[in-house]
Amino acid sequence: MPPFLITICFVCVISTVRTKFSIGISFNPDPTVRSTFWTLTIGATFTAIPVWTVSQPAVQRFQAAKSLSDAKKALLMNIPALVFFICLVSLSGLVVYAVYHDCNIGVLGIKAVNSNDQVLPYFIMEKLGKFKGVPGLFTACLFSGALSSASSGINSMAAVVLEDIVKKIKPNISNKASTVVSKTIVCVLGTLVIGLAFLVKYFGSMVMQLAFSISGIVGGPYCGLFFLGMMVPFSNSKGAYFGVFIGCSATFWLAIGSFFYPPNKGEAVVHVYKCFEFNITNATMDWQRGSGIIRPSYKEPDLSSSLAAWYSISYLWYAAIGVSFTIVAGSIFSSLFEWIFPTEVKKVDKDLLFNYRAFLNSLTPCCIRKNNWALRNIYLDESVNSIPMNSSSSKLCVDD
Repeated sequence: MPPFLITICFVCVISTVRTKFSIGISFNPDPTVRSTFWTLTIGATFTAIPVWTVSQPAVQRFQAAKSLSDAKKALLMNIPALVFFICLVSLSGLVVYAVYHDCNIGVLGIKAVNSNDQVLPYFIMEKLGKFKGVPGLFTACLFSGALSSASSGINSMAAVVLEDIVKKIKPNISNKASTVVSKTIVCVLGTLVIGLAFLVKYFGSMVMQLAFSISGIVGGPYCGLFFLGMMVPFSNSKGAYFGVFIGCSATFWLAIGSFFYPPNKGEAVVHVYKCFEFNITNATMDWQRGSGIIRPSYKEPDLSSSLAAWYSISYLWYAAIGVSFTIVAGSIFSSLFEWIFPTEVKKVDKDLLFNYRAFLNSLTPCCIRKNNWALRNIYLDESVNSIPMNSSSSKLCVDD
């Protein structure tokens, strides 16, 4: 699964940076710790699953393939390229860390940048700015990557609005009018995205963290809806509505609470002793004096311990929480509505449901499956007493 492989690479990089290039991975199961093995493998995997499986851009790409087999091949071919890309990005981050680890330019260091998202552009301009064309090439690559992702998402959203909202209201709309409406929706969504981009700096977190949080808030319950429909045979539409509502409410409450009451992010100690103006005679900044080591401080919020712990859950767990709340609440309300309205129960095609028996059977050893199959056939045979027992009867576990 691509998300799992990506997070394995990511957890190694994060753990290495946390321990200052000494190999050490935290296996702390506490969900309030932001970067652990479990957070970055399980939590981040749940965050990435909706993007790769049930999101509108992914579904459109799958449907564009000639067959299901071609869609699977395309997804599998994407894994090595994506793992290579993530490793390359991680290595570039390690290079930047190696350059500035003893003179931190971030918001906790000398504040040469206004946000930690600006560290990489600062590095490009400081170290590679003397090479003509490199800063421009970097900017062009940055914008091309952002525009390609944004354009596919906006076009997918326009298709959803057109098919599920506009055509429901006006089912006889012409193709020409559909084209005009679709383009109008794209323009409106594009303007909205540009407007929201100006508000990102006020959220107080890095862009990647914000993206993961939004993906968990929306994608978690959305993915839980599909899990509910496939894995809970008695689920129904009314229970699914309540499940998604409760899942979205839980993740949204968690995100809003962590915004107003920021958790302890566990920032590492910052070093500035190698900075050019450190410990000068006429020092005017706090970082220019002292030992050159800055220890980030954290003020505990004025909340109850249970509520503070809830708001301190790592943003990478938002999607898993949304999936869990949606499935549990959807199952409970589906059972409730099935009991209240028994006449509305509809039969579902078994091919659309998760086959638990086949899944458990695939986990059993081959010899046990052959033994059960042979015994079942023997008991079904009416002439069981006429079957001669020989040495081959005790070799049912031997592969052909």
